[in-house]
Amino acid sequence: MKNLQQYYRYDSTLLGLDGIYIPQPDNSFYIDTSCIQPKKLWIGKTYYIRWELPNEIIEIQVVKLLDMYCDNVRINLDVQDVATLKKFTINFNLGVVNECPWKLIDLTQFTDGDLFEIEEFCGC
Repeated sequence: MKNLQQYYRYDSTLLGLDGIYIPQPDNSFYIDTSCIQPKKLWIGKTYYIRWELPNEIIEIQVVKLLDMYCDNVRINLDVQDVATLKKFTINFNLGVVNECPWKLIDLTQFTDGDLFEIEEFCGC
């Protein structure tokens, strides 16, 4: 399966050697950033997005990763909301530490803090 990365040029040598962004042959991507909880993402897999909104409000959204690509300036993730089927793109700039208002979390890799926030959000 081809993904959007084929249409965007990026310095694969520099980003790969620095261990920042490495596309894998199995439709997955290795990404080293604080914005993403698992360092390896798979296209087609479901994840949680934890949004940090103003006034310390936290919102949780379940999304499916449709595709992703790097354009040398930022990494873009095309996702689809599981509940509404709305498609949108989230991104973060390379080289900027802790600039994400969101965090992508693998459904199988929660921390106790993540579970507490999800329980608070859904009331379960």
